[in-house]
Amino acid sequence: MSFVQVQRLCNVKQQPSKATSGQRRWAKTRVHGLVMPVAGQVISPYVGRMAHKNLTSAKGPSQRQLRVGELIRRILSEVLSRGDVHDPDLNRFYITVGEVQMSADLRVATVHVMPLGGKDVEVAIALLAKHQGELRHHVSKGMIIKHVPELRFRRDITFDQLDETRRLLGDERVRRDVEAPEQPPEQAPGDEDGDA
Repeated sequence: MSFVQVQRLCNVKQQPSKATSGQRRWAKTRVHGLVMPVAGQVISPYVGRMAHKNLTSAKGPSQRQLRVGELIRRILSEVLSRGDVHDPDLNRFYITVGEVQMSADLRVATVHVMPLGGKDVEVAIALLAKHQGELRHHVSKGMIIKHVPELRFRRDITFDQLDETRRLLGDERVRRDVEAPEQPPEQAPGDEDGDA
């Protein structure tokens, strides 16, 4: 990658070099507030780390993602239960906010919702998406965060997963395995208990 390409990538401003012709020419480049010497190509810790940074983690969400998600879930639950959104169509629904999953950069919040009774889920999600701006405003009033995340509403499937788990546990083969009495391990030949 050339020096100019890296400058464009990082929005780097080059300062004029004050070196004389007899000295080695070094340009000082300002990257995110740091002045670094550059000879030919930019070697910046920011560019290298950002290029290799993985935004998704196999370990699961961080503690910060979990805390911010839970705080947003509580705020949205309170706003929807009080009927603070100015839409009578949305206020006729009793909406349960089951979970809020945050992206790694905390810019997107996926909100899992389910209306009471599980009816008209698509209508409720469409109304929530319609009033996303007003809901984001309530979230911004309820917490201190640099960027209020974009809210994306999805159907909460935890109730369906619970029903599937109950169905599996109610299956005859699974019930037979669960209710089977513990059998003692078999003894090796020659280890007979008895009178000697």
